[in-house]
Amino acid sequence: MASGSRNQPDQSLSGILQLAVENTVHSDEPVEREAMPEEKKEFLRNVFNDLHCDEAKEMKKTVDNIKPLLGSCDENDTLVKASLLEHLQELCQTIDNASDFHKIGGTAILKELLNDPSSEVRWNTAELIAMVSQNNPYSQNVLLNHNMIPVLFDLVDKDDADIVRVKALYAISCMVRDHEPCLEAFTANDGFSYLVRAMQGCITKLRIKASFLLNNILRMDSKHKDVVQQMGMVDQLVSMLQTEHDSTHEYVMLSLLTLIQDHKAAQSDAKNPSLHLHKLLKDRQAMLKGKEEFQEELEYSQELVKLLFSKEKVSVDR
Repeated sequence: MASGSRNQPDQSLSGILQLAVENTVHSDEPVEREAMPEEKKEFLRNVFNDLHCDEAKEMKKTVDNIKPLLGSCDENDTLVKASLLEHLQELCQTIDNASDFHKIGGTAILKELLNDPSSEVRWNTAELIAMVSQNNPYSQNVLLNHNMIPVLFDLVDKDDADIVRVKALYAISCMVRDHEPCLEAFTANDGFSYLVRAMQGCITKLRIKASFLLNNILRMDSKHKDVVQQMGMVDQLVSMLQTEHDSTHEYVMLSLLTLIQDHKAAQSDAKNPSLHLHKLLKDRQAMLKGKEEFQEELEYSQELVKLLFSKEKVSVDR
């Protein structure tokens, strides 16, 4: 081995391991560590840049391998597409890779994959969209510019596979979270009506995810409360609570509570005698009392009664 090899580590993962060993403290006592030499810092930067470039190349290769299979109904092609989409999901777990997915042309194949004959391909594509858009404003903007929200809503509303509908709503949730332009597109595409239909359906996971998303959006900005109140959301939520009780009612109750908090018009709607909400809440409390698995729903119902129907103190002139 050349005598200067320790000063110029191998340009490989073994070089990283070598540096890690050399810089590991083998004692519980605090040690004052010398600053890492600049050439070693540069070495690490180069290795990690190379690794990132390799992953970008791997993503491009994977996308290129999917392209010839687009629209194919062949069973083997379906298995390959699903496997390649899962690989892309793994690669896109970092924000840098998620952004590079768009830069290497990955976004261009998403809509066709969302319309693939196979439900496995469709739901894996929705999962990939959720992965690349989560907490990533760059990706959220790119997907918004590709008009992805209406396509996903169509799947939420009409797809014949439950898992596709659930994953499509998950993708929408990741796109709109903490991203005002996507949230504006959500509203412009009548997103709240899609949520109501999802909450009224028979797919438990979809009902829960729709309730969660509604609750989160209402918490983002009070202006969204104005929109849903004016479209009769209070009546819709109360109607859902009047159906046979199940585990999803907890999330519907939370959405109703979030909507009426600090919103006079929604409170007025909820107090409408024709809804019989006070009786519903008192009956629900009697039913849930002592059942630990429904403790949160019980607390939400108690808070609703407190906000809406507690007796106001009336001052009397003497």
